[in-house]
Amino acid sequence: MRISHYNNINFNIDTNGEITRRSTWHIMPDENLDLETGWIEIRELAAQWSGNIGDPWRLPGADSQSYTEDPDYIISDISFNALARYMYEVAYTGHKKPLTAVILGGVSETVNNADERSKSATWLVHADSLSGWLPQIGDVLDWAGSSFLCENVQLQERGDKEWEVKLNAKDMSVMMIGQPSLSRDNNHDSVRQAKWRVGIDAYEDFLAAHDINGDASSWAGDGYHISDIQVSPYGKIAYYITLEARHIEPRLLNVKHTETFDGYDTNGNIRRIAVWNGCWRVHYNDLSTFENRVGEAAEDWAGAGTIITKMEPVRVTDLIYEVNLEAKAPESSGSTAVEYNLDDRSNLGNRVDIICKEADYLLPAENCGWYKNSQGQYEEIEAWDAAKLCPFVTASALPAEMIDAPLKCVFVSRISFLRGRSAAHVKMNLDWSRSSRVVSEVAGITGSWLKQSFNTEEVFDNEGKRWTKIIRSYIHSPADQQWNTNYGGHK
Repeated sequence: MRISHYNNINFNIDTNGEITRRSTWHIMPDENLDLETGWIEIRELAAQWSGNIGDPWRLPGADSQSYTEDPDYIISDISFNALARYMYEVAYTGHKKPLTAVILGGVSETVNNADERSKSATWLVHADSLSGWLPQIGDVLDWAGSSFLCENVQLQERGDKEWEVKLNAKDMSVMMIGQPSLSRDNNHDSVRQAKWRVGIDAYEDFLAAHDINGDASSWAGDGYHISDIQVSPYGKIAYYITLEARHIEPRLLNVKHTETFDGYDTNGNIRRIAVWNGCWRVHYNDLSTFENRVGEAAEDWAGAGTIITKMEPVRVTDLIYEVNLEAKAPESSGSTAVEYNLDDRSNLGNRVDIICKEADYLLPAENCGWYKNSQGQYEEIEAWDAAKLCPFVTASALPAEMIDAPLKCVFVSRISFLRGRSAAHVKMNLDWSRSSRVVSEVAGITGSWLKQSFNTEEVFDNEGKRWTKIIRSYIHSPADQQWNTNYGGHK
C-alpha cells in the first residue's frame, strides 16, 4: 500500500480564535496488487490506516509519504472518498486539543423578578483534563463573580474524547428575596415575614445576628421584633431563611369594670366596691415601665380617683407579656398607706391622721426675765430664776424684743382611733397627760415638742362600730429654742 499526502494542511480561524485543520491523504495499492481482485482489500487497508476520532493529528513528513503525531491537536472527523476502485482519498479535520477548558461562546445571565442573578456558560475540555478541572457544587466560579457558586453541572460527551460542560452559577450573597409580607388580625396585631437567601459560609453569622426577640426594625419597621425563624436548604450551596417579626409596643387590650355589694352605712346607704382590671400587651423589655406603679393614679384608664392596687405580669412568649393592672378607690384598697379625709370612717383601726398648722406663741415679760418700771420701761428682774420661770432653756434673760411678740410655731394634731367608748381609755389619756410634757419626736419629725392638749370623742365607722377618736396636740418650740422641762407650766 502506497500513501501520499496531497497538497499542504488547510486551516481556518473562527471568531473565537479557534484553529481548525484539514488535510488529505491518498491511499493506493502496491504495484504488484491484482487490481481485478484486490480493490476490496484496498478499502479495508484504508480504514485500518486512517486511525480513530480523537487520535493525535498526523503531520506529513517531508517526503509526503510518512507522518509524525502532533499531540497538541486531535482528529475530530475522518472522511473517505473513493477516487477509483483502487484509490482512496482520506480527509482529516481536527482542532487543538483542549487540555485547558475553553469557553464556547460567551457567558449568559438571567435576573428573575426577585432580583436573583444566575450566570451560565458552556466549556469544551478534553477527557484527559476533565476530572481535574470539573468544579464541584458550591464552588466559587470566578468567571461569574466572587459571590457566584456552582449550582448545576451538565456534561455532554463528544466522539473526539472531548466533553462539553455547561455550568450554572448563582449569586449567593446574603439577600432578601422580594419584599416583606404583612398580616394583621382582628386584635390589630401586625406580623411581617421576609425571606433571605444565605450562602453556606454566611449561615451561622446570619442566625447569630437575627435571633429570636432580636430587633427587626431594619427590614420590618419600628417596633417589630423577631418571633419565629424557619430554615430550608437550597441544595448544598445555601439556605432560605424566613424571619417572622411581630409589632410589639405597650397596648391596652381591654378594661373590665366590676362592682360588688359591700353592705350599708349608718345612714342606710348602699356601699359598693368598684374594681377596674386593665390588660396591656407589652414587649418584655417594656415590663419595667409597669413596675413600681402600685399606689399611683389610674384615672387615665379606670374610674375617677382610683389608684393602682395590683400589678401582675403574665408571660405569653419569651417576647410578649400581658400585664394586668387592678385599680380601686383608695378606701377600698385595704391598704393602710392611703390618705383619708377627716370625715372618712374607713379602716379606723389602722389609721393615724396628722393635722398641721401654724400658730403664734406669746411670752409675757416675767417669762422673759423682765418687768415694767413706773416709767413704763422694761428692766431685768434681779435674781431671776430662768430654770423655773422661763418656758425655754436659757441661762439669762431673753431679749426684750421677744416680750409679747408673736413667735411662729408649728402646731400638730395626731389623730388615732381605739375601739369602744371614751370611758374605756381615760387611764391611757391620764398617763399621757402626767408624763413628761416635752417629747423629742412627733409625726416622724425630731425636735423639741411640747404636749399642748388632748381631746376625745366617740365616732362610728362605716360598718356602724363604735370607736374613740383621740386627738393629741403638740407645739414645736419657736425661734430655735428648746422647751424647758423644769418650767412650772410644763409640769
